[in-house]
Amino acid sequence: MKKILLLFGILIISLSCESDETNSDDSQMFTRNIELKSMMKAQVGKIDNKGIIHLTATDASIRQQAQMFLRKSDENANLTEYHVESIDDKEYLRWSGDNGRVATVALIINPQNGDVSLGETVCESNACSDGGGCVPNGLYCTSCIPNPALPNYKGDCKRTTTGGQDPSIDP
Repeated sequence: MKKILLLFGILIISLSCESDETNSDDSQMFTRNIELKSMMKAQVGKIDNKGIIHLTATDASIRQQAQMFLRKSDENANLTEYHVESIDDKEYLRWSGDNGRVATVALIINPQNGDVSLGETVCESNACSDGGGCVPNGLYCTSCIPNPALPNYKGDCKRTTTGGQDPSIDP
């Protein structure tokens, strides 16, 4: 009888240890503990097995870096929000200021380990804040055409690019 109780106890302990490890691995994988130092070429997240991007950079550091970026062109601007957005089947981190300005940076996914990093080009615009272009396309920005009825209008898209190696490629 003691042997049966002992085996039963070991079985329960081993099963509970397995489920604890699984839960801690899943939650730890997407913990927001990365402190951003820049809005370009920094790791900000992970992609899960369903293709969903989870930001792992802290909310405070994303807000701080986005605020600093907004104030480069308008010292009185304040960050209103940021989010991950899919545009034409590509993923971007986009943030907005209370001055109507929107900035967009590509999210680069490393297929080897699922790390998600910021690209090296940020595109900013007021005229295209609701759509119509001005998103990163490699080291450049797509044209800003806020009104398709005015195809020759280029808008106010501003590009900021930093050089260096593509963060999606391991050295």
